[in-house]
Amino acid sequence: MRQIGQRQRIAACGLKAYVESPTKQPPIVRRESAGERPHGGWRAFCAGGHIMAIAPTLQKYLAAENIQYEVVPHELSMTSTRTAEACHIPGDRLAKGVVLRRDGEYMLAILPASHHLRPSELKTILGGNVHMAQETEIGELFRDCAHGAVPAVGKCYGLDTIVDDSIEAQPDIYMEAGDHETLLHMGHAQFARLTANALHGRFSAHD
Repeated sequence: MRQIGQRQRIAACGLKAYVESPTKQPPIVRRESAGERPHGGWRAFCAGGHIMAIAPTLQKYLAAENIQYEVVPHELSMTSTRTAEACHIPGDRLAKGVVLRRDGEYMLAILPASHHLRPSELKTILGGNVHMAQETEIGELFRDCAHGAVPAVGKCYGLDTIVDDSIEAQPDIYMEAGDHETLLHMGHAQFARLTANALHGRFSAHD
């Protein structure tokens, strides 16, 4: 069995310290950029032996696009609102992905965790035939992600994307890495590169 390396020990200790001191910001484990990742995806052994990992499809795409980001572990949470609370970050800066069906095809809507979709405004932008995808459909599209942990990056999963203006205006962005215990954190410029070819508009409202 391969010995746990220094970065992995940092991740384990960092998560443990965060869980024991919930008033602290979650630790930033490491900065990632293209060419730094080992084969098979970057992983960290956290307290209790849990392995957290970035979804391989997402990780490969970020590497190919040379996107710089930070990996932020957090306690298990099953909703984007709870994740923002657990990480002590504004919900306006946590991007969530909502999968839509439009004229027989799928697309990804990206909006802040603190907002909800306004279907009427979305249909005005995209046309009338827009519906929320079913959970089984989402699972088929994001096969390397945990159930409900949809990254806010559509292109690497073959999805057209529409981005709400309210998340676009944030100075930095957090998003799901593909499980319910890891976020990616990047600056506005990096997120703008990921969404450069997406549609943009206002289709959400604050909760």
